[in-house]
Amino acid sequence: MRKKQLFFSLLGLVALSSSCATDLYQSNPVQSSGREISFKTFADKQLRASVTTAGSMTSFTTSAWSRPAGSAYDGYVLNGVTVTRGEADGAGANNWDYFPKANWPAKDSVDFFAYSPASSVNVKVGLKQNVSSFPTPPAAGPEIAYIVPGWNGVDQQEDFMVTKSVDLAFDPLNPSVQLNFKHALSRIVFKAQNQNKNKTYLIKELALSNLKSKGVAIIPMLPMRVTV
Repeated sequence: MRKKQLFFSLLGLVALSSSCATDLYQSNPVQSSGREISFKTFADKQLRASVTTAGSMTSFTTSAWSRPAGSAYDGYVLNGVTVTRGEADGAGANNWDYFPKANWPAKDSVDFFAYSPASSVNVKVGLKQNVSSFPTPPAAGPEIAYIVPGWNGVDQQEDFMVTKSVDLAFDPLNPSVQLNFKHALSRIVFKAQNQNKNKTYLIKELALSNLKSKGVAIIPMLPMRVTV
């Protein structure tokens, strides 16, 4: 049996068609609640041939944009911040850490956007905004431009994941932001099985066509987060 695994872009996929750490990001900072933002992650289990799981994810990049009820975005709570996994606690819970820390706004709701892995060299346009050019977040929301490495770049191919979790406010019963990551790429698996033990077959070529090598994920158009 021969098996060959490759990633290809399904990124036409999601949407090819289309403490006062807060002060660091906002020209007009929203009032802080004094309650620190923490994270809890999940991974979509429904996509076939997935590679990364919630247990194996080691990092993600996130942005958090605040907005008053019924209004446009008014500031950055987090702006392209890398979140990394530390050692689990005694109960085996996620232990995500980031710096600088940020607090929940006292009144505004918050939209969270993220992708994983944070270290991806294939992300050409990420979540971090130029605050000088965009003192308040773009009304349309963030976009991620991603390029899938060619077949000669197998070492750089990865299970790229994206997520959003919107209209959140601090909840003392569920203080951590729940991010349910979805697989933005699909994996191609070739299998060949010889059922005739008296013959040997040689596969000389496998051809793929009409694969997308790059795409733009428009984060607000992603499906809503899944309740776990």
